[in-house]
Amino acid sequence: MKVYSKQVVKMSILLFVLSLFVNCQKNDDTITEKTFEIGQKHEGGIIFYLDESKKHGLIALEFDLTPSKYGCWGNIHPMGTDTGIGAGKTNMDSILANCNDAPAVLQCLELEINGHNDWFLPSIDELEQIYTMKEHMGNFSTDEVLRKYLSSSEAPAEIYQGEMIYWKAWTYNFLSSHDGNRKEAISKSYPLSIRPIRSF
Repeated sequence: MKVYSKQVVKMSILLFVLSLFVNCQKNDDTITEKTFEIGQKHEGGIIFYLDESKKHGLIALEFDLTPSKYGCWGNIHPMGTDTGIGAGKTNMDSILANCNDAPAVLQCLELEINGHNDWFLPSIDELEQIYTMKEHMGNFSTDEVLRKYLSSSEAPAEIYQGEMIYWKAWTYNFLSSHDGNRKEAISKSYPLSIRPIRSF
């Protein structure tokens, strides 16, 4: 029967612990390095935008919510004027803080899909990105009015009865374009299609 010294036993235990640490580190690295693809189903929707790392991006719901209006027609101070990708959540927070009548935003806020309740109304550029990747999603309206999707981006203020007011929001037409342009500023009092998104 072999008898091992205390030093050999201690060394064996140390090597075993180190091997466990290395294996755990490898597993953590595998999780950290996970990347995604456009069109992939993930966390309650379909990915339509990815950043350069391909580890983070934006997800769109696979269906429309009940058509709704932007609300707060005629405010004199801007609420959600940002248009870029990544601006939807900021716009929605600004609208919620400054508007008591925002049905479209409230629908997104109250939505919970597969345990995810951080949905928001996309900015106009985010809507355009959804349109670019629409073949990965589908279920878009073909109705004459509802083919226009509402964004969280307010259009620039215009003069109304001698006062500069914000009474329009940017929309994106998923069915047809006018002179090649699908973006259109429409009164915030018109109910239009809603397609919520979330970030991951």
